[in-house]
Amino acid sequence: MNEIYTPDFYAQNAYAFLTTLMEKYQPTHILIERQRFRSASGAAVQEWSLRVGVFEGVLYAVLYTLARQRRLSLSSHEPAPFSGFFGSGNLVDFGPGPVVHGIEPSRVLRYWGERMGFKSFFLEGKEKKTAKDGKKVKIDLAGHWLDPEHPITDEVDEDGGLSTDLIVGEDVGLNETLHAYLAKWHKKRGKEKGKDIGKLDDLADCLVQGMTWLEWQVMRDRVLREGVDFLLENGN
Repeated sequence: MNEIYTPDFYAQNAYAFLTTLMEKYQPTHILIERQRFRSASGAAVQEWSLRVGVFEGVLYAVLYTLARQRRLSLSSHEPAPFSGFFGSGNLVDFGPGPVVHGIEPSRVLRYWGERMGFKSFFLEGKEKKTAKDGKKVKIDLAGHWLDPEHPITDEVDEDGGLSTDLIVGEDVGLNETLHAYLAKWHKKRGKEKGKDIGKLDDLADCLVQGMTWLEWQVMRDRVLREGVDFLLENGN
């Protein structure tokens, strides 16, 4: 993004971004990572983090407006498809369109850290872990999921949760991104060099947060079907 940070700039880019993605992929759900203001241990909040926070709000505003427009365009005799917005645990009817859900990165990291082979990262030692350490955990977690030669034991499967065995489709662009991710991941771990695709932590966040949301839906469904006893028995 260039250096023009005006309200109309945010609006134009948010609208173009969302309408393009929705037209191409026609999602049923949209997950948006919750942003937080960062000061980098300084006295003031950094301006770039404010800009990201503003853009996050504009994304929600555009999605809400699009949903309202779709509702108004429906015939008064046609029942509107159910959709909604999950924010802070509340459901607000957005009208027809994808369900929008905010994802808290810190909750995602804690969730997998307690369930996977990264448990020691959170429980051992007194040294405070940094944001960089957290990024490495997510990058490695996604790498182990995507690389069949370096699987990671998932205790969730034994409890009836979502399996982390991933099947990648035949889309050319998707596979190029997959191979580039693994090549750079291996390079970081002292192995082969590969095409530079930018920051691995952003790509890892997309996959890990999406998998987390799916896992939560699976567990939520089991609780609804089997009751609170299911949680007590599995300790989840």
